[in-house]
Amino acid sequence: STSDPYAVVAVKLASGKVKKEKTPVVTKKLNPVWEKKLEFRLDEKELPQLEVEVLDHDTVSADDSLGAAAFPFPHLPGDHPWQLFLRGPQAQGFVRVTVS
Repeated sequence: STSDPYAVVAVKLASGKVKKEKTPVVTKKLNPVWEKKLEFRLDEKELPQLEVEVLDHDTVSADDSLGAAAFPFPHLPGDHPWQLFLRGPQAQGFVRVTVS
């Protein structure tokens, strides 16, 4: 069995505002590699939270969630990769994220 995964990366600000970016779909892969740089301009006073959800793209029905992870930015020091372990009914594995 294969998936057509993509990730939605969201930065939730203390004000309630949400900034989102999406990776491209990687077809027929169970262990996708995106190597995608997403940029979010933030003020340090905004105390954002990073959320990543991996979904399986489906052309016929709604996309299925493969898992999600969320972490407050103060717990994600920059310039080295962090492994965010996915949670959810179908979740397996992790997403590697570097914050700089």
